[in-house]
Amino acid sequence: MAVAQNVFLKKNSVSESLVHERNQKSSRGTESLGSQPEKKHIKEAFGLQNSFDDLSVTADTDGVLSIAVTSQKEYHSPTLDSSRKRLRTSRTKRVRGHFGDLIFNSSSVRNSAFAYRTKAKLSENRTLSEFRNITEKRLSMRQKEATPLLTVTGDRNRLRFLRSKDRKTNEEKEETGALEQKLIKSADYENRFLRKLRIFRQKSLSEAAAPESRVLFPVPHMDQKEEPSEDPPQDPVSDNRLDE
Repeated sequence: MAVAQNVFLKKNSVSESLVHERNQKSSRGTESLGSQPEKKHIKEAFGLQNSFDDLSVTADTDGVLSIAVTSQKEYHSPTLDSSRKRLRTSRTKRVRGHFGDLIFNSSSVRNSAFAYRTKAKLSENRTLSEFRNITEKRLSMRQKEATPLLTVTGDRNRLRFLRSKDRKTNEEKEETGALEQKLIKSADYENRFLRKLRIFRQKSLSEAAAPESRVLFPVPHMDQKEEPSEDPPQDPVSDNRLDE
């Protein structure tokens, strides 16, 4: 087992990794997600967090969603790089995609908090699929490990490989069991994410007649660097079933 993979599996096994739905917050790194010259008003739809990492889903008054992933604590380390704690108002880097943009802190792209801002109103499952597509080759393992939504495909592939081996070392047997448990937790996390997103959208539709109830705080414009857009890769495996 690779050292990095071993660390992430251990991190997933401790009690601090248990994910819970936190209360909505009026501001959580959201000022960095604006992209228009005029001020936008957004609100947090929901948040999922554990002691290490936080995922926040927000929406503006046009129904455009943003998924922001930040970190609060490093596993087995007293320090945490400040670029992972939040997306800054300025000095960000943007990667253009067909259905949304991926945003980083420009000072530390491969070790940064990040966000995905949709361009279109997509279904819950399509939103998740496009989030996975645009991040697949652009995030480090450390960044992906901040949310189970982005580790499922790699974990399934690794588990499939281990199960295909006729003989396993004790370390590989241990890794197989750890991956099975991790994927069970990841499936629960994904189901929570899709359920909360679906509930939020249904609620937003019912509140459409009273848009003032959705206005919580403004988001200022940012100057951002861009990378050329690329065609998104094929959809990753997105069902919750483990290989038998």
